Amino acid sequence: MKEQWNFTWITTFEEIRDPQFVAKWDGWVRKSESGHVFFLPEMIFSWLETYKSIRLISPQFLIGQHVDGAQVFLPLISENGSWKLGFRRAILPVGYCEFDYHDPIIIQIHSEEHLETFWESLIRELKRKWNFDFDYVEITRIRNQLIDDGEQHIHSDEVPFLEIDKLTNVEKLLEGGKNKYFRRNLTRCERYLQGKGEVLHEVITGIPGDQISTYITDFYHEHHRRWPSSNTPCSFYLKLAQHCLPKGILGLSRLIAGTETVSWLFMLFMNKTALLYVQAHKQDKEGGTLYSPGNLHMKYIIEWCIQSGIERIEFGRGNEQWKKQWASEIFPLFTTRWVQPTLRAKICMYFIEQVLPMVKKLKKY
Repeated sequence: MKEQWNFTWITTFEEIRDPQFVAKWDGWVRKSESGHVFFLPEMIFSWLETYKSIRLISPQFLIGQHVDGAQVFLPLISENGSWKLGFRRAILPVGYCEFDYHDPIIIQIHSEEHLETFWESLIRELKRKWNFDFDYVEITRIRNQLIDDGEQHIHSDEVPFLEIDKLTNVEKLLEGGKNKYFRRNLTRCERYLQGKGEVLHEVITGIPGDQISTYITDFYHEHHRRWPSSNTPCSFYLKLAQHCLPKGILGLSRLIAGTETVSWLFMLFMNKTALLYVQAHKQDKEGGTLYSPGNLHMKYIIEWCIQSGIERIEFGRGNEQWKKQWASEIFPLFTTRWVQPTLRAKICMYFIEQVLPMVKKLKKY
């Protein structure tokens, strides 16, 4: 049977930085119904510049062209892992460890049937290109636009979200469905913080200023204190600020009590959607979790989004309780994986899925 998809590969850092290609790529992502902020050029450059000096990675960007004219863009990398990753040879999406979504970008589509054949054609293409020079392919955190009913797609996570296009202020949201205990806690937290001084909310956008380095250093300290197992380097957040702030796709939110910043949050913007990406806040010893500023910060962020013309807020992957308190709906994320039928690949997957989790547990003790 004749292959219905033809694939073009872009495999060098020089090619993906070509200004003409970057302009075309940016247009694909912004105009596509499956487009998302994580595959914008600035996000991907931030990630690649951070990790190409840390890990053995190379770009493997593909453009799929269907014989009927449909097109799909998917930025991938190949990675040769260290012993900590079972010496894996993997094909992964750019930003696999940091980005919330990795949906292929549908540039042009004429029929749903085209999408049904995309995944099978992709794996045949990968096998043709690399033969047995990779152990597995894993595309994590795909939203449901490109998912069929195949067994290879595993429901792996969820994203809570809130439509705010019909809200005039955050008080309408609080009055509409939040319980009295939740509202009372917000009031209590604000009064407690007012004891430290005036409570202010600020969102930094535009050209990075002198305060950016301090913002990110303070954020990273608190974030790492709360999640010490996180492996994301501080340089990644600095790169995000460098590339994304000037383009208007990043906002750095902070809640200030008196002279002290008590909560930080990175927001990503595209097509009137704000994605709440990563956060940190101080755990006040005196107040404990009761006076945690996280939910109060969220109240200010939602108000800012409403007044800024944002129509939808996505709370990022993970359906934690605090997100449920604000969100109205959720959508699923899926992961798709193909493992080579070789002994090396099976040993690699056993190490990743069985041995590494045990090692991480032992490190906690």
